[in-house]
Amino acid sequence: MTTFISKGRTVKEAIHLGLEALQLDRTQVEIEVLQIEKRGLLGIGNKDATVKLTYQLDTTVTSPNPSIKGTMPETHTSIDGMGLDDFLDYLNQASSIEEDIHEKNDKDDISQTISEASDAIHYEHHQSLSGKVWVKDGQLFVKDSEEHQPSLKLEKGLLVKKNGETIEDTFIFVKEKDEVTFFFEEASEPTEWKIVETDDKLKAELRIKPGIERQLKLKDTTPGYQVTIETVEDIVVKQTITSSDILAALTERGVIYGIDEQAIESALSSKQGGLFVIAKGEAPVDGIDGRLEEKIKTRPENDSKDNSDLSAIDYRERKKIPNVEKGQVLAIIHPAIKGKSGISVRGEDMPPRLARELKVVTQKGTIKLDNRIVANENGRPFIERRGPLVKTKVLPQMVHDGDVDLSSGNIIFRGDVEVKGDVTEGMQIQSGGHVTIHQTVNGATIRALQSIHIGGNANRSDIASGSHVDLTLQHVLSGLYHKLLDMQQMIDQIIQSPKFKNSPYKHASITSLILLVKEKRFKTLSKDIQYFNQLVANEKKYLIEEEWEEVNESLKKIFFRIPQIDVSMDTFKRLLDQMKNLIDLSAMQNNEEANLFLKNALNSRLVSAGDIMVLGRSCINSTIKAEGFVTVRGIVRGGELFAKKGCDLYEVGGQMGVRTLIKTSEEGKIRIKKVFEGTVIKVGGWTHTFEEDQEFIEASLNKEGKFHLTHH
Repeated sequence: MTTFISKGRTVKEAIHLGLEALQLDRTQVEIEVLQIEKRGLLGIGNKDATVKLTYQLDTTVTSPNPSIKGTMPETHTSIDGMGLDDFLDYLNQASSIEEDIHEKNDKDDISQTISEASDAIHYEHHQSLSGKVWVKDGQLFVKDSEEHQPSLKLEKGLLVKKNGETIEDTFIFVKEKDEVTFFFEEASEPTEWKIVETDDKLKAELRIKPGIERQLKLKDTTPGYQVTIETVEDIVVKQTITSSDILAALTERGVIYGIDEQAIESALSSKQGGLFVIAKGEAPVDGIDGRLEEKIKTRPENDSKDNSDLSAIDYRERKKIPNVEKGQVLAIIHPAIKGKSGISVRGEDMPPRLARELKVVTQKGTIKLDNRIVANENGRPFIERRGPLVKTKVLPQMVHDGDVDLSSGNIIFRGDVEVKGDVTEGMQIQSGGHVTIHQTVNGATIRALQSIHIGGNANRSDIASGSHVDLTLQHVLSGLYHKLLDMQQMIDQIIQSPKFKNSPYKHASITSLILLVKEKRFKTLSKDIQYFNQLVANEKKYLIEEEWEEVNESLKKIFFRIPQIDVSMDTFKRLLDQMKNLIDLSAMQNNEEANLFLKNALNSRLVSAGDIMVLGRSCINSTIKAEGFVTVRGIVRGGELFAKKGCDLYEVGGQMGVRTLIKTSEEGKIRIKKVFEGTVIKVGGWTHTFEEDQEFIEASLNKEGKFHLTHH
C-alpha cells in the first residue's frame, strides 16, 4: 500500500488536490484526516488542513509522472506542473521543519525559515538525483531509477527526436541511454549600413545597424521526475560585412583621405551600431581680414541716458566729446592675414576664405604714415567704417558763447557745434557732427549728422539727427517707389496680354495706361505724390543730391502735367531706378548711432535715425519719429509717436480724451505705465483703441504675427 499526504486550505480542498494529483477517485483510496484547518486572528497562526490518502501502488509505469495543480501549502505559490514525487519530497522536507516554524513568533524569523525551506528543494541540495531529469547550460541530463521513470513535457511546436524517431506527443519518457535531439529554427538579420559624406566634404560617416543571429537553446530547469522543456532566445551579433567591404565602398565613392581604420573596426565590433566618423578631412583656416586698431575714443561719452534722477544731470557737462591734438596717433592699420588651405575626404583642395585688406581713406585733418593714421589738425576725431572701407578725419569744433539769434545769424558748420545759450525764433543750425545746445530751442530748425543734445526745451521747433535727408521724406519716397513698382509690373502684364492687344487701348501711350491704372487701382497715389512734392520743397535747402529735385519734377510731369506728354516704358523704369538709388543712398548715409536727447517738447517735430529720449515732464502735441527706440519719462499728450524698435512711455493721452497715436513696427514693443481712454496704439498693421484708462500695458505681435496686449 502507498500513502500520499495532501494539504489544502480546507479538508475538502486537501482531499480534492490529492485525488487530482493521484488521478484516482474516492472509491480507490482510504482517507484519514491528520489536521483540520485553523484560522488565527488577522491571519496569524493559520494552519492548513492535512489528509492522508492510502491506495494500492501499480508498479507498472504506463503514464507520465503525475503532476500537481494548486498552491504550496506554506507559501501559497503556484505548483502547477510540479511532479507528484517532487511534491511529496517537498512535503517531507517541510514537515521536518514545521516544528521550528511554530517555535518562531517573530514575523521575520518565519519568513526566513520558509525561505530556507524553499532553498532546500533546489537541486544542488538534493542528496540524490536518482530518477530525475534536468537541463543545465542548455544540455539535457537524465538519472535512471528503479522507482521512478523520468519524463519530459515538451513546449508546443518544438521539434524533438528520440533515438532517431520524431516525437509527436507533448511528453516523453527518457532514460540515460536515450539519444534525445532538439532541433531549433535559427533566424538571422543582415548588417544594414550606409556611408554618407557631410555637406562640407570634411567627413565620411558610416551609419550601421549590426547583423544578428537569433538562436534558440534549452532553458535550464531544476531536477525533477518530470520537467517542462522550454526554450530561450540567444541573440548573437554577426556582421555580414567586413572592413574590406567598407574600404571598397569608400574607394568607390572617391573617399581617399583621412580614412580611420580603427573607427571602422569599432563600428564593426559595436553591438548597438550607430553613426561613426570613418574619414576626416582637414578644414581650411580662413584668412583674417585687415583691421583697424583705434588708439583713441571717437564716440562721445553720455552720462544722462541711464540717469533717472533729472536733477542730478548737468546738461553742460553731461556730454564728453573726445579731442585730439596735431600729431596724435588715431589708429593702427593691421594687414590681412592669409588663410591655410584644407583638404576634403576626396583629397580635393579646399581654399580658405580670402582675407580682405582695409581700404583706408584719410580725409581732412588726418594723414597716413606707414601703418598709422595720424592727426595733422586739432579737433574731434571721426572714424567711419563701412565694410572694408574706412574713412578718417578730424572735425573742427565751433563753440558759440551766447544765443543763436539775428545778431549771430544761422550756423552752418561741417564739424561739431556747441551753443551755450538759446536758439531763437526762425534760426537754423546745420552741423556735419554733433550739436550741443545748453538752453532752449524756440521756433528753430536744428539738423545734425550726428547726435543732438538739448539741455532745455524744444518749442515749435523742427529737430532732426543722424541723417542727411529728412527721415519722413525717406519714408514717403520708399512708399511711392513700391506703389509705382507695382504699377509698372501691372502695366507690363496688361501690355503682354492677348486681351489688351485686341482692345481699343492697344495704341494708347504708356502715360494713358499709367493714369488709367492709377484711377482704377491706386486712388491715393495723387495725394502721396503731392505730399512728396511739399516735403521736397520744404527740405530743398538741405538736400545735397540733385536727384531729389529731378525725381520730384518727373512725378509732376507724368501725373499732373496738362496737357499730357507721352512717356515711354523705359523712361518710367529709369524713374524707378532713380528713386531706388536715392532710397539706398539715404539709408546708407543714416547714422543709427546718432541720438536725440532733450528735456521737454511742445508742438515740435523730433526725428532721429537712432534713439530719442525726452528726459523731462512732458511731450505735448508733438510728432516723434525714431528709427531706434523712444523713451519719454513724462507725459505724451496729443500728436503722434513712431518708434521702429519700440518705446517705453510713462503716461500717454489725457483725461479729456486727447487723441494720441503711438506706433511701432512688427518687431517692436510698446510699453506704457499709464494710458488714458481714447489713446490709439498700432503695432505693425494691428490697431487698438483704449476704451478706458489702464495701467502697465505691453503690446506686441506674437510668434504667429497677431496682436497681443498684456497688463502687468
